[in-house]
Amino acid sequence: MKKVLAVGLLLVGLVGGARSQSVSPQDELEIRNWMEQAVRALESEDLPAVLSTLDPASPFRPQAEQLGKSLFEQFDLRYELEDMQVGRSTPEGVEVRATLAARRTGGAAFRDVRATVFGLLRKTTNGYKLYTGRIEKREYLE
Repeated sequence: MKKVLAVGLLLVGLVGGARSQSVSPQDELEIRNWMEQAVRALESEDLPAVLSTLDPASPFRPQAEQLGKSLFEQFDLRYELEDMQVGRSTPEGVEVRATLAARRTGGAAFRDVRATVFGLLRKTTNGYKLYTGRIEKREYLE
């Protein structure tokens, strides 16, 4: 269950880098658009669209399809992006922090949750994609 939820919520994470710089306004806009696209894909339970938000080299990719299928088959959830902060750009990619709430609208029993996630996005020929990430904080909602 935690892994299934993690795929839904692991849209972003934190990875350190020795050298860093600010993200350009254009890149920040692209990243915000990427996040909105990822949330829409989750909301519409569009697995190909969810997978398209991942970097082809992402370590999440091998398990993401199976976990996404399981998530969409078991639960009907509404996602809300509550906060997003674009961090620094490192040689490894751009660090992003987001707070995302997932609330049950139908399907199997599910405890509504708010998660703060950190991710590393890499710029590809098709725009920014999630390379890796982790859930930093999980809070169950009333």
